[in-house]
Amino acid sequence: MAVVVVPQVYVERISVGMPDRMSPRDFHGSYLDFYPHYFEGAYPSGNLSWHHLWFLAYLVVFSLAALPLFLYLRGDRGRHLPTRMASWLRPGRRIFLLALPLAVTVALCEAVGMTVVTRRLFGMKTGDEGRAAG
Repeated sequence: MAVVVVPQVYVERISVGMPDRMSPRDFHGSYLDFYPHYFEGAYPSGNLSWHHLWFLAYLVVFSLAALPLFLYLRGDRGRHLPTRMASWLRPGRRIFLLALPLAVTVALCEAVGMTVVTRRLFGMKTGDEGRAAG
């Protein structure tokens, strides 16, 4: 975060007069002068920000939510579950059952008129009906 985000915030703060600028604060000085000010308050009124590292918070939440499952799979009772699932999915076409949640999601999105979501999900242009993006 300190390597990528701090320079990004610095450039935002020194870009006075740039069109479409979203920064409510200005800074005049070098990058080394700015660095101690990075920890003053939360963005956008302050400088401390996640910017494009927003996914780290999601990773922490998903990791904590999945922790009970991982602990179960690591224990004696859950140790053989992946092997049993793999042997159950192996014969025939049962492997395609793993795509069922995606198919249900797409069907629900189409049913409520959210075709833009499904087209973006499959990489199709939103203006062209049924033609793949190229």
